[in-house]
Amino acid sequence: MTYMTSPEIEPLVERTAAASACGQLSGAIMSRKLKIPFRTTVSVLLLLLSLNVVVMMYLLISCRPTKKEEHKINTEKIRVLCWIPSMKERLDRVRAVNETWLARCDGHVFFINNVKPNFSDDVVVSPIMGEGRKMLSRKVKDAMEYVYDYHGSDYDWFLKADDDSYIVMENLKFLLSHYDPSQAVYLGHPLKWLSPGGYMQGGAGYVLSRTALQTFVVNGTKGKACQFELFFDGEDHYVGACLHKLGVPKHNTLDRHGRETFHSLNPVTHISGPIPSTQLVQDHFTMVAGDECCSELTISFHWVDAGLMRTIEHLLYKTSVYGRQVNVEKFKDFIQPGTLAPPYTYIPALEIVVPPKRWK
Repeated sequence: MTYMTSPEIEPLVERTAAASACGQLSGAIMSRKLKIPFRTTVSVLLLLLSLNVVVMMYLLISCRPTKKEEHKINTEKIRVLCWIPSMKERLDRVRAVNETWLARCDGHVFFINNVKPNFSDDVVVSPIMGEGRKMLSRKVKDAMEYVYDYHGSDYDWFLKADDDSYIVMENLKFLLSHYDPSQAVYLGHPLKWLSPGGYMQGGAGYVLSRTALQTFVVNGTKGKACQFELFFDGEDHYVGACLHKLGVPKHNTLDRHGRETFHSLNPVTHISGPIPSTQLVQDHFTMVAGDECCSELTISFHWVDAGLMRTIEHLLYKTSVYGRQVNVEKFKDFIQPGTLAPPYTYIPALEIVVPPKRWK
């Protein structure tokens, strides 16, 4: 819907008043209150009718959105909760996240073990004893149950990001506008190893729709369909494997040029290279460095430390290029929504750990 400002409304009111005056004059003539010859009366009535038609057509045209506005998608009603697991040794990153991209989420929660930082009230102190990646899968399981129990009906989408992820929320909401949160939707950067269904890489951030989160918690973790190993560090693998078992498909996040929107490495590596060989083996799609690395509407990067996080924030939101304008019309059909087929072959963990049999 297009809303008009005060300068646009004033001439509109004047034109409406003019049309009303024409209507009153027509009524006066028809009631013969004005003594005018019959032929003149007919001519005046035809003239007034023509003016009324012209005015009404002008009003209709002036109220239509311009061509540039026709393809602009309103993302204000898309509500995203962002949740980030961390630990007390990484509070510098938590502070950087809190001071940069997190402010553009509609709600957020940090999950940190045994400490509550003084710079954010939205912190849940995890009851899990111990720190490190070996505890991450259990922490994420508990966090997702907490998010569902306390926020499941308040938001449309739920983004899990790391404390070294950077998220461009406006671009994420544009992607989400192509999907329905009442359907089971799972989005992110797809990998093809460890699980036959593949999974979304955790550091790039992954997103669950309201329905996908409900399925994961109610049927998966609380329903005992998915059992989490306490000392396994692949939380993103376990989430993806559980969702695959529950029939929640992965969905496309590529743009129409085949470029990625979620990125599992930092921007320097994606742009300048080289891409690590292990990443090339794991990725669902073939990762490339250089100009074709990243979508124009990129959503995330990973391995972003506190300094780089603030640098990206400054370049994106506090720096302008004089004379540059964005034509939103070019983003029509920019995203190709749909589900991803499971990888034709998946690669079991090489020298890390063999996936549990229950996920096969």
